[in-house]
Amino acid sequence: MPRMREILEGDAVGSVAIIYNEIRDCYRAPYVSSLFRHLATYPGLLEWMWKILGPHLKSGRIQVTGWSRVDISKLEPIKSLTKRDLISLGIDDDQLTVIKNVCETFVRVSPINLVVSGCLHKLMNQKKIAQKNEKIAQTFTLPTPLLEMPSMLSWSELSYEQKFFLTSFETVLAGEKFVPGIYLILARWPSFLEYVAEQLGPKLKDEKILRRCKTIADKIFDSSKEILEDIDISNQIPPVDSSQKKNILSAISTYRQTSPQMVGFGSLLLRALPPFKI
Repeated sequence: MPRMREILEGDAVGSVAIIYNEIRDCYRAPYVSSLFRHLATYPGLLEWMWKILGPHLKSGRIQVTGWSRVDISKLEPIKSLTKRDLISLGIDDDQLTVIKNVCETFVRVSPINLVVSGCLHKLMNQKKIAQKNEKIAQTFTLPTPLLEMPSMLSWSELSYEQKFFLTSFETVLAGEKFVPGIYLILARWPSFLEYVAEQLGPKLKDEKILRRCKTIADKIFDSSKEILEDIDISNQIPPVDSSQKKNILSAISTYRQTSPQMVGFGSLLLRALPPFKI
């Protein structure tokens, strides 16, 4: 099975590159999510979506809506790491700082992606949304941008050991193999990745945990209705054919599964790490 198609940030040109820059600014995060990198492979789709939802990301409304719906209180904690544990894994102070920033980034990004996915799902299906009488013009205060992260490792860069641990997190997106980005960055520390796979891998096979993740996702995903109440989506026909639409809806379905894992599991990882410094 082929790996997920995407336009990488370094390969983006023209309108796609401009939108990528705006996404990084709106998300207050140093990278463009694979959700958008995949959408960009469909000619004109990213531009179409950004024209509709971009203003509500630039105002901060989508971000604040997503973050306000996050509730991971039903997820049990994972094994905490002591300073001695991190040293044994080869993690020093500087690396701990980077790892925490990686986790914080995905915890910040994932709820936004769920709201955007919910909006896109309704737009793809031409769902009728009751319109409010007045549009909300409020601008929201967004947090300070997060630090740059190491790049995600490509599959060709990975060792057999890294690939083995990453298969714990592998899923299918639009008919293609997909590993959430957080793990492709954490793979830079193979010993730490092994700990992550041991702690989180079993949760991905636990039906009770998956149901809790679905509940987290549904609450955030469904808030998209509030966003679309203030957008006239009549005659907003997506520039894709029926086959492409099927693949996009499949990708959205996958994100609905993986995003709560990233925000939930990313938060669990943050809580399992010791405070600065080692």
